[in-house]
Amino acid sequence: MKRTLLAAFLVLPCLVLPALAEEAPAPPAGRAASPKPHHDRVTWTQKFAQANSTHDGRLTADQAKAGYSSLFRHFAEIDTGHKGFVTVEDVKAWHKQRRTNRHVTGHNPLRHHASHHTIIAPPVAKASTSQNVPAHAPPGDARS
Repeated sequence: MKRTLLAAFLVLPCLVLPALAEEAPAPPAGRAASPKPHHDRVTWTQKFAQANSTHDGRLTADQAKAGYSSLFRHFAEIDTGHKGFVTVEDVKAWHKQRRTNRHVTGHNPLRHHASHHTIIAPPVAKASTSQNVPAHAPPGDARS
C-alpha cells in the first residue's frame, strides 16, 4: 500500500507538469509575453484644457485653483499683463523663460544640492594672549 502511494506521488508531477506547460504557450520570438500596463501621462496642455471649464482658451485664477493647482501657484508670474487670465501662449512663454533662467543661472530646482545640508560650526573662541597665565595654573593664581 505504501509503495503504491509513493509511486503515485512520484508519477503525478510527471503527468501534471507537461499539461501546465501546454496551457501557457511561449510568446512568438521578438514579442513580450504580455504588454506592460501603459500609464498615460496628462500633458500640461491637456490639463489646461480640462481646467478651462468655459472652453474659451482663457484660464482664470479660479479655474486654475479648481483644476490646475500647480499653475495656480505661479499664476501671478504667468499673467504678466495682469489680465486676470492666462492662455496657452502665456504658459508657453513662462515655460521658456524658466528654462532660460535655469540655463543662465545653472539652477535646477529639481536637483539635490549638498549645500542645503551644510552645517556651520560656531566660531571657536581664541585664548587671550595678553596675560601670562600658565595653562596649568590653579584658579586665582594670576601672575602678571
